[in-house]
Amino acid sequence: MVAQPPVLPAYRQAYANPQRNSAVGAVLGRPRPLEPLIELGPVQAYQSIEWLLSWRDGTRVTAVGAPHHGDVVQLEPPARVAGFSTQEGSWPAHAEDSDQLVLPKGSVLSRPDMARIEDPDGFEDIGGATKLVRALIPRADSYLMLVQRPLTRTTRTDLAIANRGSWQPLSYPPWSWRRPMPLAKAQLSPALSDDTLIVCLQDKLVYLSAQGTGVVDPNVGIADAKVIAEVQAGLMPDLVSVDLQDRVWGFHASDRALVGWNARGESLGAPLPLDVTPVQPPVALPDGALAIIAPGTALKVKDGAIVWRTPLPEGAAPLATADGQGTLVIRVERELIVLDTHGKKTWFASLPAVITSNPLITTTGRVCVATGLVLRCSK
Repeated sequence: MVAQPPVLPAYRQAYANPQRNSAVGAVLGRPRPLEPLIELGPVQAYQSIEWLLSWRDGTRVTAVGAPHHGDVVQLEPPARVAGFSTQEGSWPAHAEDSDQLVLPKGSVLSRPDMARIEDPDGFEDIGGATKLVRALIPRADSYLMLVQRPLTRTTRTDLAIANRGSWQPLSYPPWSWRRPMPLAKAQLSPALSDDTLIVCLQDKLVYLSAQGTGVVDPNVGIADAKVIAEVQAGLMPDLVSVDLQDRVWGFHASDRALVGWNARGESLGAPLPLDVTPVQPPVALPDGALAIIAPGTALKVKDGAIVWRTPLPEGAAPLATADGQGTLVIRVERELIVLDTHGKKTWFASLPAVITSNPLITTTGRVCVATGLVLRCSK
C-alpha cells in the first residue's frame, strides 16, 4: 500500500496563514507545458494577477490582482465565472473544508453567495474601518483574524485580534475573544492548529490564545485573549511561518539566521546562520524540513542543518510552492522550475512573459501561474 502524503487543512493555503503553500496536500502531476488558458480583465480592473488559490475539487481557481479585483475561473472549459472587488492591504481566503470565499472589505468581512459572487448575501461586521489585514484564517464555522486599525487624531493605532463564532447570514455574533493592542504595528501573522495566534510585532512574537481567559463584558460575551508567551525577536518582516508540528520559524533581521520556537514559545536551539537573504516565509515540507527561497538559491533545512542547496536562475525575487510530497515549484521571472525532494531539477519551462503570481498546484496536481492578465495552466 502506497503511503499517502499528509493533507493540510484549507487554511494553510496561500496568504491565509501566511505560508504561500497553495494546496500543499495535493501531489504534483507529471509536469506538462503551461498553455494560455484565459485572459482576465478589463485593464481598468486589473494591472496583473498576483495571487492564485485552488478550489477543493481542482475545477476552479480564484485569481486576485492589483489594484483591487478578483475573479473565479473555471479551468475546463476555460471561463470566467464571476468577479469580485477586494480591499487594498488584504486578501481573500477560502474557508476551511469548503470553497466559500471570505473577503475583507472595509468594515465588514464578506461571504459571497458562491453562485452569485457579485451579490453577497451575508457578512460579518469586524468593527470600524479596517486598513490592513495581518491574519485571516477562516475555519469551518468561525474565523481567526488580526486587523490593523487606522491612525486616529491621537495617533493611536490598534491591532484587534478576534475569533468569531456563527457564520449565519446577516448576523452579528459576539466576539468569542479578542485583544486590542494599542500603539502596535503588526506584520503578517500565522496561527497554530489550536487557534493560537502568533502576532508578529517589530521586536517580538506574542502567542495569544482564547483558552483560560476571563470574560471582559458578560453582556456581550467578549473574552480577553490569554498571552501564552512573549518572545523577544527582531525578525525579518512578513517572513514568519508555522510548520506541520506547530513550530514557528523566521529569520533574524540582523544576520538572516533561521530561528524557531515551539508551540509554547520555547527556543528550538541555536540559530542556523545563512549566507542568503530569504524572500518568502520558510516553506513547511511534509517531512518536517523547511525550504528556504532566496535570489539565486533554494535550500532545504532539517534538524538545524542544510540538507541540500540548489542554484536558481538570477532574477527578481523567486517564489515557491510545495506539494504533498515535498516537491517544489519555483517561479523566477519568466521561468518555472520543479525541484524534487533531493533538490534535483526535474522540469523547467520558460514563458513568454514575466510570471506575476505565486505558482499554484491545484488539488488535482495541475500547475497554474499568471503572466500579467493571462492565466496559464498545465493540462
